[in-house]
Amino acid sequence: MFNNPEELEMRKRKINFVMILVKEDSNIAERISVVINLAQKHDAMIDAITGILISIYFGVPLDHPDQKQKRLAFVNEISESLGPFLSIVHGECECPVGNVGNENQMNFTVLLPGYKSKLNKLTTLEFGHIIAD
Repeated sequence: MFNNPEELEMRKRKINFVMILVKEDSNIAERISVVINLAQKHDAMIDAITGILISIYFGVPLDHPDQKQKRLAFVNEISESLGPFLSIVHGECECPVGNVGNENQMNFTVLLPGYKSKLNKLTTLEFGHIIAD
């Protein structure tokens, strides 16, 4: 997939993001599975699943010229499928993307600007609501 290792080096670029909070109940595993399947269908990278929080990015690890359309299509489809059980914050920004770590531990990630603010919006949002940020 990567012929050029420089493609994975940390560099600033335009990406699209979706942060999802999944309602905790007996169907949470099934709902997370639906989110993952739809994200993969729309060529997204799932950066993290931490408890009930899912961080999803479009345009990484490689640039995609139609990443905004893919994000909007994903948000539309996931809200139709699981709307009342999700809170969603999404948008686009320019940020550092690439590998972080050292020779013993390496991780490809997105350093989303204003992450704490976005997370705060997400956690205070009622389930069934979406914010474009």
